[in-house]
Amino acid sequence: MSFVIQTDGVNDVLKLASDIVLSGDFDVLFEYEYIVIGAGSGAKIISDGLTSSNRFNLNIVQSTNTIDARNYCTIEVNDVETRVVPENIPVTIRAYRNSNHSDQGDKNLGTIGARYSNSSPMDCQLKKVTVVTAGGTDAILDPDASDHSNTGQQPVVVDTLGSNNATGVGFPTDGSAWVDLGGGGISVTGDTAAFDFTALAGTVDLAGEILVTGSTASFDYSAISGAIDLTGQLLVTGQTANFDYSAINGGVEFTGEISVTGDTASFDYIALPGTIDLTGEIIVTGSTASFDYTGENGAIELGAVINVVGQTANFDVNGVNAEVSLTGEITIIGDTATFDYVAKSGIVVIGEGQKIGTVAAGFADSTIGVQYKQNTITVNFGE
Repeated sequence: MSFVIQTDGVNDVLKLASDIVLSGDFDVLFEYEYIVIGAGSGAKIISDGLTSSNRFNLNIVQSTNTIDARNYCTIEVNDVETRVVPENIPVTIRAYRNSNHSDQGDKNLGTIGARYSNSSPMDCQLKKVTVVTAGGTDAILDPDASDHSNTGQQPVVVDTLGSNNATGVGFPTDGSAWVDLGGGGISVTGDTAAFDFTALAGTVDLAGEILVTGSTASFDYSAISGAIDLTGQLLVTGQTANFDYSAINGGVEFTGEISVTGDTASFDYIALPGTIDLTGEIIVTGSTASFDYTGENGAIELGAVINVVGQTANFDVNGVNAEVSLTGEITIIGDTATFDYVAKSGIVVIGEGQKIGTVAAGFADSTIGVQYKQNTITVNFGE
């Protein structure tokens, strides 16, 4: 679960226990699930001081959807230097100051979401506020880490670094100000840790993070006559670490990062009469590291970066009556390193414009150097 705090644009405001004094260089990041600016000739206040003195005042002008220019900070919206704020989508607003700004005076940050007088409130879902000053990170106001069960009183957004919490003014007290965005992750920890996920003639959707940590760690993900959609990050760490991903008469789509780390680390990816789509990064690290990718009567598409690092490192891609397409980078580092790419009654595509029929490749056990690029293949065989 992931919680945000929702302000209604009518009378809601968050007030810190005390002003944060922004002296010298500073960097303040506001994270939102969405902002509604609306029509009008007024303003929506992102932040202000607790009083009228030396306010860290940022406001969005409704008529232009832009943040008012300030000579004491530069504005970035979604990591781009601009003052235009989009509506109804996730957005970050960053305000920072360095020695290049003409106004180097102290600024007080004490209210979030409205003016010090509680006027011009925001209509938004706030995810987090991070304040960094010259002395380091000063405060992290995190709705997700706050107490969501404090009904009967105003919500309090906790400062996870200290005690400068932000208490609500004007919010409902029935708990409805806290909004659960869902999602989240799965964490499995133990001496023997296993995660199994199976779909029969159905669909599996997982958006989040899976952490599997243990002396013996394994992650199994299977679909039979179904579809699997996974968006997020998989981390498997252990003395013996395995990640297995299988589809039979179905489709597998994975967008994100797979990291497998352990003394014995392996990643297996199999499709039978189905389709596998993988976009992201695969990292396999261990004393014995292997990556296996197999498709039968189906298609394999891999647009990713694969890193296999270990004392014994192997990368295998196999297709039977299938088409194998690889567009990405493969890096294999190890005392014993092998790369096998096999297609039977199918097509192997490496990079762009290179198609090879039935292919079986093997290398001698002695010194081997292999480099693969999208348009060039250089193979040096040992004696």
